[in-house]
Amino acid sequence: MSGILLYMNGDRGRMTLNNLLKHGYKVSKIILPMNCSIKPILEEEDKVGNCRILEVGNCNERQFIDYIHSIRPYLAIVAGFPQILSHELISIPTNGTINLHGGKLPEYRGGSPLNWQIINGESNIGISIIKMDSGIDTGPLIYETSFKLKSYEDISDAHRKANDLFAELSFRALRALEDGSIKFHDQEEKDAVYWHQRNSNDGLINWDNMTAIKVINMVRALNRPYPGAFSFRNGDKVKVYSASLPNITIKGVPGRVCYINKKGPFVLCSDRAIMLHNYTIDRGKQREITNLKLNHGDQLNCY
Repeated sequence: MSGILLYMNGDRGRMTLNNLLKHGYKVSKIILPMNCSIKPILEEEDKVGNCRILEVGNCNERQFIDYIHSIRPYLAIVAGFPQILSHELISIPTNGTINLHGGKLPEYRGGSPLNWQIINGESNIGISIIKMDSGIDTGPLIYETSFKLKSYEDISDAHRKANDLFAELSFRALRALEDGSIKFHDQEEKDAVYWHQRNSNDGLINWDNMTAIKVINMVRALNRPYPGAFSFRNGDKVKVYSASLPNITIKGVPGRVCYINKKGPFVLCSDRAIMLHNYTIDRGKQREITNLKLNHGDQLNCY
């Protein structure tokens, strides 16, 4: 099968591409946002073969849409592409456009669905493959599944597990298109919830109002490669990348840092303390990561 377009931006698309090529499918065009960091990796991989890589600043510009019309693709697959495709663009391929969405639908429509699921304390992380329509994640479901995410696993583990499943499910969707067995299922609109795309400012920890479990879930959801959950100490930005619930209960003033029997640092949340395992401190306006440490009695704040 030829004439497949792959709109992508990272490992989700790369793993999907590799699996399709392994099964003999021809991906004629790989479409990336401008200055995409994965482009050099794709160019170095022999598996890319004869796929042509295109970088696009705005996929909805008339010139790009006319170009896609001219090549008359069989199918388009969206795998983590950061731009919203117009209805005209998604309708060009003969068999439409499918989206590999990192959330259970319709409960996790919108942006950053894997991050939101971890923030919300979900232990079963849902993903979906849908046929795109003119709405935001409103199209009919082709496949949906979920995987377990343990309490000590974070967003990098979630992406790895989701990408493995997406690679296999996208292959199954193409095979079902070929043999005519593909089935579409409408979403339950009464259950629909939209979540906004997260940005780097959304990781601010509110020690006064967030429980220990909520802070830990935020830390897990925003660990590298994301910017990290953060707080402030006297103007210094404290980024937290790993934290856990200690086996001792510590209570007190939210945001207070303490050490007990030389163990720590512990930071008080609204109900009890968490223990920080991996954190950095950015020094003032220079934004330089230093080897500074949190001290007993320090106070972390939201500003």
